Amino acid sequence: MIYKITVGFVMQVFDVEKGEFISQDFTCGDQVDYEDENGDPVDPGLFSDSAGRKVYLPFEMYQPGQPEVIQSFGDSPLDKKADAEERD
Repeated sequence: MIYKITVGFVMQVFDVEKGEFISQDFTCGDQVDYEDENGDPVDPGLFSDSAGRKVYLPFEMYQPGQPEVIQSFGDSPLDKKADAEERD
């Protein structure tokens, strides 16, 4: 296993009138590190497919309101807290 660690930042946009997040984007920086399971540096040249080509995975983020996000995060601790408060 090799871990690719990309330094960057996430910008999330919150609509105060709606009381919800409306978008988010990840902007990657120039620093990329490759580590093994123990956190030791590894040769980035090992990060390739069986044909020896470098592989790339886009930094796509789910946007608020997408069904995938609601389904994936529907059981978050915040949702459980809100449900409990509604029952009280």
